[in-house]
Amino acid sequence: MNLQGFIKQINSKGVTLIEIIIVVSIISIISSIIIADFPKIKLQLSLSRTAHKLAQDIRVAQNLSSSGNEVFFNSQNVVPKGYGIYIDINSSNGDKKYLIYADMNGDNHYYQDQDYIYKEINIEDNESGIIIKQILNGTENVSINFAPPNFDVTITNLYYSQEPLEIVLAVESFPDITRTITVNRSGFVESN
Repeated sequence: MNLQGFIKQINSKGVTLIEIIIVVSIISIISSIIIADFPKIKLQLSLSRTAHKLAQDIRVAQNLSSSGNEVFFNSQNVVPKGYGIYIDINSSNGDKKYLIYADMNGDNHYYQDQDYIYKEINIEDNESGIIIKQILNGTENVSINFAPPNFDVTITNLYYSQEPLEIVLAVESFPDITRTITVNRSGFVESN
């Protein structure tokens, strides 16, 4: 059979009203499912972006620790003894922010009056509806500190010193939807 004969055969059969109704119904059902889940899908994407950003910020602190850049602290330019990330989910609005800090005194931990805040990151500025749900294997406040020259990693307030730190992010309105950032004692950062 040639192409013209095939087209004539299709045109002669036509499409019934029932077939059109079935196709329109299927398209309507699929569209309504997608539209109904769109807000949840959008929040899941925000959660993924936030997890990626937190993992990147941990790597930024790690890279800054070897930079040798000075910061202006206590009226003078000083080279920090390291850099780190500080998270305190019990502080005011703490489940929505974290700090990149410069460790000025070399104690491998963030102290408010003794260390320089390099950058304060508020999750709500970029992605609303995402929170730091919990810190696994650690307390509610934790420092991940990187000290030069060998990227020595110190994670404060771990329950078990051999276990990696796990930072769990969640969608605020759907707390069962989570992403986890894992940091181990050698400084390897992974986002799941």
